[in-house]
Amino acid sequence: MGLLKKWQVENSSTLELANNLAEVKDSSITTAKLAFGTWQKIAEIEVTSDTNQVNITGLDGDNDKVYCVIARIVNADTSGNRTFYFRFNDDTATNYTMQRLRGEYSSSIINQGDATFTAFAEATAGQVVGATSFIYAQSGQNRTVIAYSGCGNGVSVFSGRWNNSTDNITKINIVAEGTYIGAGSKFILLKLSS
Repeated sequence: MGLLKKWQVENSSTLELANNLAEVKDSSITTAKLAFGTWQKIAEIEVTSDTNQVNITGLDGDNDKVYCVIARIVNADTSGNRTFYFRFNDDTATNYTMQRLRGEYSSSIINQGDATFTAFAEATAGQVVGATSFIYAQSGQNRTVIAYSGCGNGVSVFSGRWNNSTDNITKINIVAEGTYIGAGSKFILLKLSS
């Protein structure tokens, strides 16, 4: 640290030197207060053995409003392509609507419909997929999901809706139709700080 900067820190009422680094000395200034309008990590889950479901619990969608899920999913099925889904609050009824656009090599696939989940990622047999999803979580209207994923020979874009406008999202279920969420998969949940 230069002499001028060191003098500015030493003569500051809000900064102090610690190990030759400037640090905030006002304990009322927190990381959360400095992170307004940015993404704040609230959960991180690393899968240690193959499973069919991962749950992120203790959420308050009405307060958090918007979530971002960043996923690295290992497809544990080495012989088949697999799709991965969201459910909210363990709701397994046909309360979801989803649309899907997938591009593979020179072909494309488009489909839509009602389901017991909304898709957010697809992985080629035995490969790893990266996915990013945004969830509008506040009640008062149906909750929406927009997601994209890429893996091996394809890229997918999803939009979906949970047709429930009243229940607060307190849990996100990440689901596969079999034990296909492989060891080494990782899920990071962020919320948009206010």
